[in-house]
Amino acid sequence: MTKNKLSLVGLGKLGLPLASVFASNGYPTLGIDINEDLIDLVNNGKSPFYENGLTEMLAKVGGKELECTSDYYRPINETDITYILTNTPSQPDGSFSNKHILSVLKSLSSELKKSSKKYHLFVISSTVMPGSILNYFVPLVEETTGRKLNEGFGVGYCPDFVAIGEVIKGFTNPELVVIGQSDLSVGESISEIHHNITKNKPSMHRMTIASAEIAKVSLNAYITMKITFANSLANICSKTPLSNVDHITNAIGQDRRISPYYFKGGMSYGGTCFPRDTFAFNHLNKSLGLSTDLFDSIDSINKFQDQSLFEKVLSEISDSKTKKIGILGMAFKPSTPVIEQSVGVKLLEKLLAHNPALDIRISDFYATENIKNIYGDKINYSSSHLDCVNNSDIVIFINDENDFIYDLKSFTPDRKITIIDCWRSLDKIDLDDNLRIMSNFDSNQYV
Repeated sequence: MTKNKLSLVGLGKLGLPLASVFASNGYPTLGIDINEDLIDLVNNGKSPFYENGLTEMLAKVGGKELECTSDYYRPINETDITYILTNTPSQPDGSFSNKHILSVLKSLSSELKKSSKKYHLFVISSTVMPGSILNYFVPLVEETTGRKLNEGFGVGYCPDFVAIGEVIKGFTNPELVVIGQSDLSVGESISEIHHNITKNKPSMHRMTIASAEIAKVSLNAYITMKITFANSLANICSKTPLSNVDHITNAIGQDRRISPYYFKGGMSYGGTCFPRDTFAFNHLNKSLGLSTDLFDSIDSINKFQDQSLFEKVLSEISDSKTKKIGILGMAFKPSTPVIEQSVGVKLLEKLLAHNPALDIRISDFYATENIKNIYGDKINYSSSHLDCVNNSDIVIFINDENDFIYDLKSFTPDRKITIIDCWRSLDKIDLDDNLRIMSNFDSNQYV
């Protein structure tokens, strides 16, 4: 069966993978972006940034099943369904800015006004504040085109629930798909597309647009609440002799009402989604006159985790001003170049603010270039985690990476090296006696 051509505006870290997934699953796809260099790369089958699996996918579909342009005339006149996945940057009050989506919709609507076609479907996939679509986006399209919702155009909301580093997997094997629909036909069209691009059989949830907007922004806020509870348990155990947070979370996480996912006491949450979605959910509560106590506490505990790690490092270097410090893992999680709100970056900032002359060395295979662009020669760089350990006196192991753990088993340093193991990944591994392994919490002993 020949599948209808789709268009997608916004070829960023989420939009380009989604467009590539469409194209790889039989949908001729037109990608639209303002970045001409990005357009040229994609049309030549090359990826403008790293995302797991994207390079291989674009080598097959770039410039073929997936064609890119900066022309807003083409999506309206060559396709009947346009996805919009542009950035919605956070504002100082925690809410998301709609300026990019509004600009895109204005351009598309201007072309739709000139078109004789009877109907066009706009599918918003960007994360937006609840109320944005019906209060701002729909009126803009109606005013610009002179058409009415569900007559001359339709609007759906199909937000992503993907993670950086696993974006393609998230689109092709999602645990759930949320579809906000302006009418039943909109929901049918979107659900058919997502049935065709998914390899599994995800749970599909069709609902009003208002419900879908709240569902999107609340999911990450709930996960940060769960992470925070696990961190609170870790903090309790650090003050309680003979207690072990992993034993506790592993046990109670087996209760189906809790589950083990995102339930390991340790570091603060970071990245591009968790912090901003939590602030946005807090802003939503505040705007509705509801209590913000819960999410104020979550933010407070998250900051406490960062401060606790910083103080632990300071306590280890206080006896020597020349002690060399290594940080393993600068991205907010393994296997991604994304450094926004990462534990490594926040620790580095605190250390440099405390003493700019500290001898600090970092290692991260994917994120080093992003760190160099910010810190330049203020710090040193290693090509591998093991090299970083070998050239440091105290090391903070932040991102759990199996290759490093394997290499460390046969590492025999000629002097004492302390490793602060933030996720307690090394407690059951037989290591050289010169390696002193300790937790990032107050207690130095694994129980």
